Amino acid sequence: MRGKLIGQIVEEQVGPAATMEADVVTLVGGLNDTLRPKVDMVRVRDLLTEAVERLTPACGQLVLMRSPGRNGPVMERFRPRMEELFAHIDALAARHGALVVDLYGAPSLGDPACGTWTGST
Repeated sequence: MRGKLIGQIVEEQVGPAATMEADVVTLVGGLNDTLRPKVDMVRVRDLLTEAVERLTPACGQLVLMRSPGRNGPVMERFRPRMEELFAHIDALAARHGALVVDLYGAPSLGDPACGTWTGST
């Protein structure tokens, strides 16, 4: 669901997703946390690690996302946190055999002229 923090995802969604024993599970989380003024990035990384470690053995393939960001002053302010999060996602993927979809690296998704993406699915 849109707008969830990683703690909410771990608490509400990871357990049910793990019990499904799905072929593919997609985990998108942590970015909303990085946009909070007083975010605890250690906690965000720890919770993301917990989610990956619970989901990996419970599914055929885990897919992680590097979320897109729009260019502009907000993006520049939070870019260091976002890049820290994405580096952690990459490390988790490498360690646990997850795939990473790099939406962050897709310039068209960060360009407001290319559509009306709202961040929801």
